[in-house]
Amino acid sequence: MVCRILAHHRMIDLWGHASLCVPRSEVIAVTPRFSKTCLPRTIRASDIFITDRDGKLLEGHGALPDQFAADLAVYRADPDRTACLFASPLTAMAAAISGAELKPLTHMASSAGYGLSSWTTPGLANDEERAQSLAAQMGKSTAVNQPGVGVWTAGKDIFDTLVTLYHLEYLAQANLVTAGLPAGDAIERADS
Repeated sequence: MVCRILAHHRMIDLWGHASLCVPRSEVIAVTPRFSKTCLPRTIRASDIFITDRDGKLLEGHGALPDQFAADLAVYRADPDRTACLFASPLTAMAAAISGAELKPLTHMASSAGYGLSSWTTPGLANDEERAQSLAAQMGKSTAVNQPGVGVWTAGKDIFDTLVTLYHLEYLAQANLVTAGLPAGDAIERADS
């Protein structure tokens, strides 16, 4: 459902994925590596993989997402974070690529904006060292930009991660609009 929502709003592409720790179990549900045979907008329950906490595939056939190692590292580092999303919200990605500092304008956007960071390690987080580096960044952030690749969120559940991703994209869009407005006094963080 989350992948279909993100696809409807053009916020996930073939690089994206979602995962979550299944409550009261030791397994993780994760979307497959998307391809022509399984797209974010048409994914079905039967497409979902089940892995153990080490990433060993228990149910499903095909390839795990390229950077799934980062999700596993997040779950090992912080048991309170039980869901991860990796997506490509267009405006937020453009802001990360350009190095623009997003300024929170509303209480909703400030929750994502003040905890936003970037992970600029070269390459993908597809080995243990890089996965741990990205997970450490995610552990102290509400969202992490991987400039030119995508945006990461990890939260207490899948809905928390989805809302954070939406707030980040909303924040980037609002900043894009305000960039064209006349300069004025900035809103103090406490007032935001």
